[in-house]
Amino acid sequence: MKALARPPVVEETPVRLLVIIRRDFSVLLTDVPGLTQSLLVVTLSRRVRQAEERVERMGGASAGYEMTAAPHVRTRGDNTLDVGRGS
Repeated sequence: MKALARPPVVEETPVRLLVIIRRDFSVLLTDVPGLTQSLLVVTLSRRVRQAEERVERMGGASAGYEMTAAPHVRTRGDNTLDVGRGS
């Protein structure tokens, strides 16, 4: 799994970890419809932010790269994307 390839996280304060097995996670996604959309928005926002950072490190538009969003995609103040229907 991709998540296991990341470096370990070390917490300095007590934390509570919730482990959800795949079958239960699938049931959770079915039972809570908004959860799927929320997870997709968070993931998409993170990927867009990472892509923007890579473009900036490569020199941005001056290196021949320019990132523009489709007209129906808007960024919100909390660094997430609001994706409406295109025309």
